[in-house]
Amino acid sequence: MSTNQARCPECAVPLTVWRVVAAPLPNRLRCGACRARLRFEVNLLALIALAAAVLAGVVWLARPFYALLAPLGIVSAAVFAAAAALGLWLAFEFGLAWFLVHRRPVRAVHD
Repeated sequence: MSTNQARCPECAVPLTVWRVVAAPLPNRLRCGACRARLRFEVNLLALIALAAAVLAGVVWLARPFYALLAPLGIVSAAVFAAAAALGLWLAFEFGLAWFLVHRRPVRAVHD
């Protein structure tokens, strides 16, 4: 276990990568132990811009492979493209969650 892993400021339980992945957004996170609402110190607009840039880059890099998918038919090509997009998104999501848990501070949100 990493010593610089983010911890809940209310109960000091370490946050896991899976807890961050399961949250809809980094500012809608809850501690698994005490259910405190948590928020990472991160610019949400920058995260959205990063996700859009990654998506645009993937589409641009995948252009040469479109010709290889054409003989498969439209349904097979769509299923393949959807599976590839899901796999790339999961890799991005887990990488971002690891970054947040190990590199960004977290604070409790009191409504």
